Amino acid sequence: MRIWTKDLPQGAQWEEIFFGCHHLQFEQPRMVHKNGAFTLVKNIQGQRNWNPLTPHTELASELYACVKSYLPMHAHELRLYCAIGSALDTYYGYDGFFEWTRGKIVTFDLSCSIKPRYRADVLITPDEEGVKMWRLGESIAKRLRTTTRR
Repeated sequence: MRIWTKDLPQGAQWEEIFFGCHHLQFEQPRMVHKNGAFTLVKNIQGQRNWNPLTPHTELASELYACVKSYLPMHAHELRLYCAIGSALDTYYGYDGFFEWTRGKIVTFDLSCSIKPRYRADVLITPDEEGVKMWRLGESIAKRLRTTTRR
């Protein structure tokens, strides 16, 4: 169980735990077409102090390793992008995404609670630890293997 502080809303704290940053740290992004938003996110990883090949937070690193372990070939091509505070986050509801073999993408939304509807491919809650994290990693890898390129 996570202990939330009163300094930030729970959603921003969950983003901070997972990615090491939260949406309140960034200016409101301008609206861009979804394909352009994916490209912009790839270009701002340095501004987010994020390396898509080596996630530095404990949870993101663990999930990245889980997903990678379920990819049969070309696992070295797996990337985990941080979209916090970007147009993908603000306008499309994607806090991040995995990309594999140039264009196979699985998006995710970080949420403190289960939502009946969400726009991302996967919803990640603070409860995704241990065995649940490995199941989530397996599910994301399966989506990456079976999805078409975006």
